[in-house]
Amino acid sequence: MNAPVLTGQAFWRRAEQAAPLALPDCPCCGRPMPIGRGVLEHALTVAEATWGVSRAAVMGPSRTRPVSMGRALAVWAMRSLGAGLSYEAIARQLGRLHQSSVVALHQKAIAARLTDRQFAQACDRVVFAATAAKGERT
Repeated sequence: MNAPVLTGQAFWRRAEQAAPLALPDCPCCGRPMPIGRGVLEHALTVAEATWGVSRAAVMGPSRTRPVSMGRALAVWAMRSLGAGLSYEAIARQLGRLHQSSVVALHQKAIAARLTDRQFAQACDRVVFAATAAKGERT
C-alpha cells in the first residue's frame, strides 16, 4: 500500500486532526492518569512481538528498520502517554547522549502512526497494555 507522502504544513495539519488517545482520567482531578514508569517496558514488549527486536537491540546503536521502528515506538509511548516525559528524560532512559535523536524519532513515530498500519496497531497495543496494567481495563 502506497500512502501519500505528507510533508510540511500538510503533515502537521493531519497530525493535529488525528484522533486523541483514549487515556483514562483520574477520578479526583479529571486529568489523564500518568502511566509513566511501565510504558517503556510495555513498548519494548510490543516491539519484540511486532518486529522481533530485543530490548538490547532497541537500546543499542543499530539502525536497521525493525530496530528503528521499535525505538520510535518506545519514544512515542514515553512522550505521548500520560503526562509525557521530556525529550531529555527519554534520551537518558534509552541511553542516548543527545536529545536530538529522540526528537527525530518522535517525529518519525508521529508520521508512522499516520501512515503505517502496523505501527499504529503497535501503538494501540502499548496503550492497551499500559492502561490494563493500571487496572483500567480487564
